[in-house]
Amino acid sequence: MTKQTVNDSHNVLQVAGNADITYGLAVNEVKELAILFMKDNFPTLRAEAMAVASENVKNLMEQFEIRIADVFKEIDAKKFSDPDIQSSINDAVIAAAKKGDKCNPEILIDLVLERVNISTNDFVSLVAAEAILIVPKLTNIQISFLSLVTVLRYTKYHSASSLELLEHKASIAMPALEASFGISEANKLHLEYSGCASVIAIWENSAIKIWKDNYQFLSEISEETLKSDIEANFPSLHKLSTAFQNNKIAHVTLTPVGQLIGLVNLTKYMGRFNYENWIN
Repeated sequence: MTKQTVNDSHNVLQVAGNADITYGLAVNEVKELAILFMKDNFPTLRAEAMAVASENVKNLMEQFEIRIADVFKEIDAKKFSDPDIQSSINDAVIAAAKKGDKCNPEILIDLVLERVNISTNDFVSLVAAEAILIVPKLTNIQISFLSLVTVLRYTKYHSASSLELLEHKASIAMPALEASFGISEANKLHLEYSGCASVIAIWENSAIKIWKDNYQFLSEISEETLKSDIEANFPSLHKLSTAFQNNKIAHVTLTPVGQLIGLVNLTKYMGRFNYENWIN
């Protein structure tokens, strides 16, 4: 590998033998900050608890290092030196120290990295900072539900021209969604309390109606005909249509924080989105 020359105020991280990453802070420095954040926030933990918390933070930073290597070309290095970004790292570290894998570390890491992404605007970054505080308080079922509502109520594929394409998209997203099928009303109310959603039981709608409104190629097909076609030939769309009714998704609206968490959860299966299309 050719050695890279950089300004003295930056550091270089070598990744997988084939890339150099230049940062305002090196990843090693971020890891050191994470340890300091943990010690500052948990100064009186018993030795056993401190050992567990330390291991949790170590695991978080190992995942962070792996993930950052995947997206280093999309990162604005200077943002790591921003106190506001370091505050979000601190928030993620505290959550990881307390809860380990139960804090949803993959989503926390992606939210932190979204804040340092080259293309992230100020509003999306602000929403991501708020989401970092909320994600550790949610269950996997609740996060899955945020993804389900985002897909069914807030997502339109502009290039879609057939049910086959919609079925393909639904089948890819399904692993992120199925855990929330049958979610309880108490879980929804907790999402409302957490600032992710509003639940108002006066609206009525269906996935079929939404798809007809969203896609011109479906507009001339009657609801009953479309419903029968989907039921017979498009199993993933049928699952989503059924979930819409059974989970009363017509009653749920998401806040920007709820949408962003739902979208980040989907990226494991569908790749990173341009979040500004939703969060604006």
